[in-house]
Amino acid sequence: MQAARARKPEYKELYTHYYNKAREEKLRQSQLLLAQKNKKHKTKRRIAFFKKSMAICFIVFGLLSLVLFRYAQIFEKNYNVEGLEHEIAKLKLEKESLQAQMDSVVVLENVEQVAIHDLGMQYPKAEQIVYLNQRWDYKLDGNQEIEVLADTNTINIFNNQYTAFVNIWLSDE
Repeated sequence: MQAARARKPEYKELYTHYYNKAREEKLRQSQLLLAQKNKKHKTKRRIAFFKKSMAICFIVFGLLSLVLFRYAQIFEKNYNVEGLEHEIAKLKLEKESLQAQMDSVVVLENVEQVAIHDLGMQYPKAEQIVYLNQRWDYKLDGNQEIEVLADTNTINIFNNQYTAFVNIWLSDE
């Protein structure tokens, strides 16, 4: 029996040894599981950070692209404005040149030549010329009224000539 009692502590040692090994195994497995969970959590956090970083990069890139595009449009508009201003300057020079040509064409000698040669006009003859001799005398009397004395003969001649001219002009139409 003693041998049986002596064996008991051996069982106790075996049991303790088995128990310790099982506990160590469970501890190792739980540490492994915890490490795996931490690794997954860390991976998820890295992926989330990467996604946020990429989203921010895309937004910044989009905004910079938009600003660059707007600057390109502004540059293009300024280029067009400068081209139009250059064209305006050219047209002003052309206008001045044409104005100078027109001024040279509208010289009185040229008008006279066109009237005589192209339109068949001629200088008036002596009998066609009517001179108006008007003599106006202004007098103030004591009532501060103005009396007008005119040569009635000259006025009648002018009225007759004017009436004849109007009659000829109306008969041509």
